[in-house]
Amino acid sequence: MKYPVSRAVALQLFGGKFTNGDAGSGIPASLDDAITYNSLIDEVINVITAGGLTPNENLSNQLVAAIAALIGRASGNLRGWHPINDANYEVTPDDFGKYVVLNTGSTADRTFTLEDGVNPGDQVAFANLSSSGFALNIQVKPPSSALFFASAPGMAGVATFAMAGGDEVVCTWNGLFWHIGYMSADYLRPGKNLSDLTNIGSALATLTFGSANGVIKLPNFQNLANPVIFQWGGGTLPNSAAAQSTQAITFNQTFPNQVSNVFGNARGTTGTGSWVPVIGKASAPTAAGATFKGDLLGAGIFNSTVAYDWFAIGG
Repeated sequence: MKYPVSRAVALQLFGGKFTNGDAGSGIPASLDDAITYNSLIDEVINVITAGGLTPNENLSNQLVAAIAALIGRASGNLRGWHPINDANYEVTPDDFGKYVVLNTGSTADRTFTLEDGVNPGDQVAFANLSSSGFALNIQVKPPSSALFFASAPGMAGVATFAMAGGDEVVCTWNGLFWHIGYMSADYLRPGKNLSDLTNIGSALATLTFGSANGVIKLPNFQNLANPVIFQWGGGTLPNSAAAQSTQAITFNQTFPNQVSNVFGNARGTTGTGSWVPVIGKASAPTAAGATFKGDLLGAGIFNSTVAYDWFAIGG
């Protein structure tokens, strides 16, 4: 928008600006014409509409509200940049809403600690803007917990993410847990779409059952504060010289709320005729562990130890 320089000669003489006129110079006063007022009102309406409001002739505060909404929207799309060179760093509320940028070019691993968020929705993102790769270790301060979406947490609540150049790890606080997820820079390249599952597959490779003992936490989309937890391991039923043999096991991690079920499966034989024992729970499992019982069901007695695997589900 600009002054209406296309209007009458009187306006053009003053660069399009309005004038009260000058009788001595023969310059008449400016006239109020339709295009001038329509332009002013259209400009205001455009701002009100852009702010997500419906123009209403009975309201006189819409322009202020629309400007505030536009500023808030822009602020939400912008992050502060906080360069970090330390190998060990504790994230504080001052970092929420920012990119913690790792751009030193060093290949040294980093370990960052998250304290509880202040409000649900608090978020901090770690971005590697260098061309050097390193391992980023994320841990949370007790009593907080974390849901790791792209890497299995260790026993101490630590997840390690391989940070290539351009990779990000985003942490979001929901009031009880930190939701921690990894985004490969490969997703940002042109033409990338969700039908290309190459990176998804590689990210989930750490969640396979290749280890003898392990824990997986997966998001429960019906209750994000309560993840679904899978645990597995192994044990050995002792040589009891009886028809039954029992062993108590402790889960790799205590289930925060409850264990839904535990299963066992024998990997060996014992007793007369080398029978495979039937594995069952001798008692109801607790959040911390369970007791397994092997039974030969009258086929003989245990005359050797028997290895078995177990699998538990809970939350």
